[in-house]
Amino acid sequence: MHVQLRCDCDIRPPPPAATMTTLRPQAPASGCLRCPCSLPPSRPGFTLVELLVVIAIIGTLVGLLIPAVQSARAAARRIQCASNMRQVGIGILNFADTHQGRWPDTTHTVEPDPVTGEFTRAWIYSVAPFIESVDAIRICPDDKLATQRLAARMTSYTLNGWLSSEARPSFDRMRTITEKTKSILAFELSEKKGFDDPYADHVHSFDWFTTTRKNRGLVFQGVANEVAVGRHLRSAHYLYADGHIESIAEEEIARLCAPPWQEPEFSRPR
Repeated sequence: MHVQLRCDCDIRPPPPAATMTTLRPQAPASGCLRCPCSLPPSRPGFTLVELLVVIAIIGTLVGLLIPAVQSARAAARRIQCASNMRQVGIGILNFADTHQGRWPDTTHTVEPDPVTGEFTRAWIYSVAPFIESVDAIRICPDDKLATQRLAARMTSYTLNGWLSSEARPSFDRMRTITEKTKSILAFELSEKKGFDDPYADHVHSFDWFTTTRKNRGLVFQGVANEVAVGRHLRSAHYLYADGHIESIAEEEIARLCAPPWQEPEFSRPR
């Protein structure tokens, strides 16, 4: 036998006979706690497993995004460094054009200030009048000593020592360089040179490939002590005498600093 279950709110005493014709459907009693029809409709929610899956997916996406952002920022810094160096190169070339083809002097080729004893004629400030804003471009954004070098009025870029009069032979004038697309004017200065060395405005590239260094296998060490060969993801920028910039990998510089010896060596102007 089928038994129909009824809610308590549906069990009501019959209305008086006189009002039978005016009866309307009545809502269930609001105080009935056992009546399913008086409860709000249920809403589906996340289970613990689903919540953990969502968190894991978000974590994976963030893990993929962070390296991409870091890589993009590193690329932007490399581009900024190359742009800075190119503008420095324009200043150097304009200086040389104005001074009968002579390159700017380095701190080893000038006398110190007679009052302060400081070398105030570092080449970066010799070419400053030929650059729109020297302080905005003399520091590489990837230079670990950027803040200190900025405060010390130094630069992240250093002249090739072959361009100074202390080199033998010297390439201190533009006309002595015939292959400008193959001749380096400036390098990125290594952090090993510190931020307060007044002579760090140029490298001693004419001493890198001495016979003693070659025999002892110390050529690359000498280069890396003065040049930031791996500043930008194991590469660095190099400014050439025609004004163009090249990015050369650290391993390529190491190859050029080992037998068989290249003649002339990569740092020597041609």
